Amino acid sequence: MYSLPFPFRQGIKVSIQLAQAVANFKKEKIFGPLETGQYLLQNTLATTLERIANISEAELHSHLSKFNETALTETVKVTKFKNFEIYVPQNDESVGQFLVDALNELEKMNLNDAVFADPSYAHELVDVVQYYQNENTTYNLFHEGTISDVAVMDTEDYYVSLVTGMYQFFGSGERSPDGYLRDKKGQGTMNSNMPVLILDGWYICGRRYVFSANNLGSALQIISNLLLHKENVTDAIEAPRLYIGNWTVGFEASHRPSFPKEITEHSPWKFNLIPEPYQSINIVFKNKDELSSHSDSRGGGIASRF
Repeated sequence: MYSLPFPFRQGIKVSIQLAQAVANFKKEKIFGPLETGQYLLQNTLATTLERIANISEAELHSHLSKFNETALTETVKVTKFKNFEIYVPQNDESVGQFLVDALNELEKMNLNDAVFADPSYAHELVDVVQYYQNENTTYNLFHEGTISDVAVMDTEDYYVSLVTGMYQFFGSGERSPDGYLRDKKGQGTMNSNMPVLILDGWYICGRRYVFSANNLGSALQIISNLLLHKENVTDAIEAPRLYIGNWTVGFEASHRPSFPKEITEHSPWKFNLIPEPYQSINIVFKNKDELSSHSDSRGGGIASRF
């Protein structure tokens, strides 16, 4: 049992990403006008979080329904890609099932050591993602909401990828009596977020990655950056990202680094420039006993290692 430190009651420091999101989505009525660097006080939410933090483990488990307890164990789908094993959820409520098919298709193309700036590679990747999105009507089954993820590895090599999110930025825009924002209700589609685990297929203590992605295209690009382009975790996450939609492709208007002109100026697709805010993807990496992590600058977070 413990209490949250006093500074928490002083509010949270407003990041540039939060200030931009509030302004872009015109949500000043929720928080008021925000400026980067100011402290945002949320006393009701602070009280709620303090109460949750002091719940004992036994009491916490008592709040879990039988439905949730049985759902904690689930079969995963595994595929081999470039001598690595990729683990994703197998159930029909996860877009991860289509990620395995898309990876198998990329494997057939034999894109060894593909150059990320190569327009032909980018073209192939977009074609694969759009094919599986349209072939499996993922636009009808899933929606791309917001993503908030926590990736964890411990000294015993237990892996955790916890991913959650709302239907859209700021959900319904309404606060609960406990101070948190409620999600938008009754949309009838599932969130496209998915946890991803990558393990070296040859060595038990080889390279291991844990992250979550907010859609099929983002997951495929991160995996390609790590295993095809052999980038380190920082470069793989910070690399420019394609936003692959239904016959359209988006480029990030503000994130740096950006795509080379060979891709942006000679694109065979109809493309849009995507403004901020961008969805962030965080990752934890381990090779032998050496642990590394990176928090995506798109979200303004700081990776922590304990």
